[in-house]
Amino acid sequence: MKLNWLASAVFAILLACGKPMTPEQKIEMLEGLRLEAFADLHRHHAECEAQAIASANHPDLQRLVTSCFETYATMVAQSQRHMADIDKRIEEIQLEKMKAFNGKPDDAK
Repeated sequence: MKLNWLASAVFAILLACGKPMTPEQKIEMLEGLRLEAFADLHRHHAECEAQAIASANHPDLQRLVTSCFETYATMVAQSQRHMADIDKRIEEIQLEKMKAFNGKPDDAK
């Protein structure tokens, strides 16, 4: 999971080295990060389920399954915070875009 976030960050930095990103490109990139986080969670949950099935007849391996699901729960908590940050940033970009278009946000009228 950390590798995916690192790759996304490097990609974002490389994009930033060229011409400035449009608000639409920024939002698209952030939505891509959100989808990546969901995919990572789904993949890890599937791995835990596979471990549970594979070790169903091996009580000594249940400790590994429990650990896997505990790690998954931690990942969910971290992803919730990360996705909240992404949503907040998307809202900020949309507000900036609206200000640039109208001169001020609609709720300030």
